[in-house]
Amino acid sequence: MSTTQNQQLTVADTLRKMEPQFKLALPDHIKTERFTRIAVSAVNSNPDILKGDVDQRSVMNACMKAAQDGLVIDGREAALVVFYTKNGKQAQYMPMVAGILKKMRNSGDIANISYGLVYREEWKQGKFEYIKGDNESLRHEPILFEEKGEMIGVYSVVTLKDGSKVREFMDMKQIEKVRNVSRSKDKGPWVDWFDEMAVKSVLRKVAKLCPSSADLDGIFKSDDEDEPAESFNPVTGEVAEQQPRRRQSAADRVKSTVSQNEPENVTPSNVIDADIIDETDDEDLPI
Repeated sequence: MSTTQNQQLTVADTLRKMEPQFKLALPDHIKTERFTRIAVSAVNSNPDILKGDVDQRSVMNACMKAAQDGLVIDGREAALVVFYTKNGKQAQYMPMVAGILKKMRNSGDIANISYGLVYREEWKQGKFEYIKGDNESLRHEPILFEEKGEMIGVYSVVTLKDGSKVREFMDMKQIEKVRNVSRSKDKGPWVDWFDEMAVKSVLRKVAKLCPSSADLDGIFKSDDEDEPAESFNPVTGEVAEQQPRRRQSAADRVKSTVSQNEPENVTPSNVIDADIIDETDDEDLPI
């Protein structure tokens, strides 16, 4: 059996053995078996993880963080991203637009969320209009089949359950400002999924004006911190003091499962989660 096959079996088997810990962390509406199956599929489709180039404990850490945030690593709600760090290649769980929308809707105060990318021809032809002030409004008629020109901005409109609306628009200068403070500005998500990252930026902005939930705050907080709120080492069992009790309990229980199945070629090192947004550390670059 090849090294890649051995690595695949080791990581996949360890994730399956973590099902009891995932169950403790996941919200009731997500079935543990489904979450684990999709997480294993995400790992098996990542060449870097299969080659053994990524710290396996960071993979477990990323999957546990996704479980605690209630997002499935299916490439739609969340994805696994690999970063170069001081301690080698590390896996990082990244919430996607669908995952953020899901958490916003789960707040209980939001009736509808819409968003869109705006292009130059749409603005020139009067198909996009954004008015601030006493009578705020936002109107967008997307060009579907003709030349749209370059992207000039992104917006989001949130309708609350009381009927009021919250609107935000970001032009390209504002989007680039967010990108420029990210460690992934030249590689990774901002290159591979620019539209996705732009939408995430405006959703983050509009969310600050909406009734918030602790779950959504936690997702955005992980983008702000140098050290993520969910940071634990399954080998040593060390858990960050600032973690909520429920998360610490779930993470701490991973120790026995992962330690018993730790591959011989893995040596202890701190797990570092690489931030996606609002990060200024240029030393750690995404793949």
